[in-house]
Amino acid sequence: MQAAPTEALKQSVAPKFGLSSELPLLTSLTFFSALALFWKLGTGSLMDWDEAIYAQISKELVQRRDWLTLQWARQPWFKSSDPR
Repeated sequence: MQAAPTEALKQSVAPKFGLSSELPLLTSLTFFSALALFWKLGTGSLMDWDEAIYAQISKELVQRRDWLTLQWARQPWFKSSDPR
């Protein structure tokens, strides 16, 4: 006899939310996240010579399997903020 009131209580307390009620929120969240992440993607780029230098440094990292020392033209390469 006690099982029936317990089941009725569980059903009345159980949340009545499903995927259909959360779908507009998930859709708008996905849309705005994609907009923020992909806004102006690919519009700017580095200069051509910068891209070539960074590609060569990456290539030398892989070829030498030395993942800690950046090298360009087999010389240690450290990007400096000093223009001299």
